[in-house]
This record gives sequence, C-alpha cells and structure tokens, in this order.
Amino acid sequence: MERGVAGPSEPVLRRALEALGRDRTRGAYGIAARALDLLQRAERARAPDPPKLLRKEIVRIADALPRLQPAMGVMYNLADSLRRISRRSNRDLGAAVRAFRVDEARRLERELSGVVRTGEPALGGPGAWVTLSSSEAVRRTLVARAASQDADRVYVLESLPGAEGVPFARALRSRGIGARVVADDRGADRLRGSRGLLVGADAILRDGSLVHKVGTRGLADAASAAGVPVYVLSGTSKMIERTVRTIAPVPPLFDVTPPSRIALYLTEIGAVPPGAVRSIVRLARRRSSQGP
Repeated sequence: MERGVAGPSEPVLRRALEALGRDRTRGAYGIAARALDLLQRAERARAPDPPKLLRKEIVRIADALPRLQPAMGVMYNLADSLRRISRRSNRDLGAAVRAFRVDEARRLERELSGVVRTGEPALGGPGAWVTLSSSEAVRRTLVARAASQDADRVYVLESLPGAEGVPFARALRSRGIGARVVADDRGADRLRGSRGLLVGADAILRDGSLVHKVGTRGLADAASAAGVPVYVLSGTSKMIERTVRTIAPVPPLFDVTPPSRIALYLTEIGAVPPGAVRSIVRLARRRSSQGP
C-alpha cells in the first residue's frame, strides 16, 4: 500500500485483494461479483475519511484487478471504469462509487440473462454436447433449454487440476439434464458424434481469440478435426481491447484458442462471429470514454 494513506481499511483491503487473486473456483461472473463487493467494502470503510483516501483505494483496486486475475476480461473493463470514477470530484465520488456498484451488478445479471436468451434457440434442438470447466452462462443456457424441450446430453470434462467439471455435472443432473463426467483425455473422443463443443469465456481478445480454461485449445482443435462447431456463451463484458501479447503471460491454468476455431460467440447482443469482436470492442470503448 502507498505510504502516507494508511488507515483502518488498508489491511482489510490488502487481504481481500489477495483472496480475490487466489480464487480459482469461481467463473468470471462470480469473480466480478466478488470485486464489486470488495469495492463496496472499501467505500463504506472510507466513508468517514477525506475523499482523497477513497480515491486512492479505488485506484489501488483498479490497478490490482487485472494483475490478480489476468485471464479475466471483465477485470480489465472493471478497472477501466474504476479509473474513470476516480477522476470524479470529491463531492460526487462516494455517490459515484455506490451507483456504479449497484448498476454494474444489475448490468452483469442482465447480460447473463441475455446470453441465455441468445444461446437457448441458437443451439437448435436437443443433442449431445461436450463442455469443460464450470461456466455459469453454459449452465443457465442448458437449464433453460431443458425447460423448453427435451434435455441435452452433456459430456463434462473433469477439468483437472481443479476438477470443476465434477460439481458442474452434478448441478446439471440436479436439473434433469443427463450430464456425465469424462476424463480430460477422452474429450476428443466424445466430440465425434456430438453437436459440438460448448464453452464459456474468461476473456475474448480483440482479434476474436478466446481465453479459457486450459485444455480448451486442444478440444477446439479436436472439434475442428471432427467437423463440429465450437460455440462460446459469453457476455460482451469479457471482450477487451487487448491481445495475447498485452496480457502475457497467460496464466498456467488457461490457454488461448484462435478465432479460426470459434464458430460463434453467443452474447447478449446476439450471435457474433469472431471477426466482429474488434468492432464491438471499439464501440464499447467509445461509449465508455464518456464515463459511467
């Protein structure tokens, strides 16, 4: 922490940031919710103090988010928003932080619901799918499809080393979806005869590349060899004005799948081909430059 602005919230903030950086169980939406909770705690702790202390903590949080979770696109976009908020006047700063936190939480929930509305019909009739890791967008979409038609069959990779696939498959089965956990090295076999690979996203880079759980790239290559598509269920909050080079090194538990392997990004604004990501990112950047 920066010298000269010590206060009672400083060690609490440090510990909360460290815990967020160690979080390997939540997906991007869960991590974003945790970051917004951290922002709320910082604002409340600094409420009695001069606004400059809150401003410095906002900047600290903004600087820390992409560093602690460098594979998650929403962290970069949250950081950009927080830096803009930090430039507000002293009089407006606290209110701006509170309003942003509430509005952003609601926006992310609307975004996730929008992804489901796009993905549910876009995937067509029921069939067999392969997935890995634990994506809230994938889970909600499969549950919504099961409510409106015969349930899909889903092969969920174990997703080592964290084995996130095990509780994910259990959650699907609890909603009446036939989900079976398979070993990671059998994923390519399951793709043959399936409808395709269905994954979430941690980040979507401006060239249309996907950053996701390690093993995604290999599965996407196998899907291409099997002649089945790769669909990514993700909101546009994961899209960032960055390249592999500017987020390098990609953390060990993630990998990068090139846009040539992605059929469509199924987002809250509709089905987006990888080649259109750059335009969406540029438009979002122009809008956000006006400030929250």
